[in-house]
Amino acid sequence: MKPRPETAAEIVADAEARLFEAGVTLASLPARDLVPSTRVSAWRDTLMDLDDLLSITGDEIIRPPIPSAAKISRMDEALNWVAGIPAENHRRVVLLWMMINPISGRHRYSWRVIGSKMGISHVTAKGWFSAGLSAITKKNYT
Repeated sequence: MKPRPETAAEIVADAEARLFEAGVTLASLPARDLVPSTRVSAWRDTLMDLDDLLSITGDEIIRPPIPSAAKISRMDEALNWVAGIPAENHRRVVLLWMMINPISGRHRYSWRVIGSKMGISHVTAKGWFSAGLSAITKKNYT
């Protein structure tokens, strides 16, 4: 077990890493029993976007490994942190940032796309993310 972070920079880095891990874990969970209303024989266990499919090379594993129980527990804790962010716009930016491609480990949306989705500039989106992260660290790391 790694030691608890002590400095402000370590606390922010730890919280950001936990949110990133939660995003990857959530995206890696199998999508069982989520089927279309008609029978489809080629329905996959893991949901993938067109962007995910276009980024796959022949050497990559198409289906990410199913996360461990410990990762799922950490994901639940991190999602509870996000739910505790008081400002809805900050919470939405954090959730959009947490959308991670489980195969490549890259964010699905750039800051510009997040800003566009929220109707704000990418600089404002980054500021709202920082404010959301600040709310998380104040509540959960003190």
